[in-house]
Amino acid sequence: MPDASLSTAVPRCTPPRGIALALAAVAAMALVVVASAWLRLSQALPCESWPACRGGAMASVIVVPGAADALQQAARLTHRLSATLVLIAAIVLVLRTRGLARVAALARALLGLALGLALLGVVTRAPGLVADAPLFRLGVTIGNLIGGLAMLALVWSLWNGLRGVPALPAAAQRLARITLALWTLQAVFGALSGADAFAAAPLLHLLLALAALPAALWLGWTQRHGGRAAEARALLVLVLLQPLLGVAALAGAAAPVLVWLHNAGAAAGLALLAGLALAAPDSREG
Repeated sequence: MPDASLSTAVPRCTPPRGIALALAAVAAMALVVVASAWLRLSQALPCESWPACRGGAMASVIVVPGAADALQQAARLTHRLSATLVLIAAIVLVLRTRGLARVAALARALLGLALGLALLGVVTRAPGLVADAPLFRLGVTIGNLIGGLAMLALVWSLWNGLRGVPALPAAAQRLARITLALWTLQAVFGALSGADAFAAAPLLHLLLALAALPAALWLGWTQRHGGRAAEARALLVLVLLQPLLGVAALAGAAAPVLVWLHNAGAAAGLALLAGLALAAPDSREG
């Protein structure tokens, strides 16, 4: 006679369509992040600010006349369509994950952030606001940055949760959460450096990166043979690649393509760390 305690300990399998939808949301959110970075980097800046004359550099990597504007329009369209897809996916995932405590909470948080960023976009474009005020622009930039990175982290963690990936050991998970916080802060200040938002951003980015990179390296190395080996090894590669891209971008007078790749790597590392930090066994309610 089977043990009833064993049978009740096994949660009901999540429908494969939910997993596929979450993966599609991951892809769409990745497009949102990289398109947003491209739009931010394609904005011209005064030559006396860092990165110097980046607007001219962006145009110089385009061979076909007028292609820079076309790429910017394509990036803006990609950003809007992908953000809309993420919003729709978040609504469906909230409905499909009812009863899964942790996964449902991630889905609700994803939907809340998506709605919040959509509202921020509407408010920013509303007539009569002080949209040109420096503090307003800085607040919008920071809000979009943190919101976008948080959504990427949430949707990746949601996908992992639906797949039932194992959690890290308690000590490793604590380290992953600390590393995630450091990585997020350095990524935000790095993006603000690229946007020439305020003078202290590059130094804060460097100092936080010097703390986040060794922690991520240790985490990836110690977990490279565990239950999350694939993510740990991918994190190792990113940790080694990111400083090289950063140095190359700096040596190349902040060449936009290199800075963009550095931004994309930071977003990918954040998603990997979020998956490692937030994964935990789920349970079905009720």
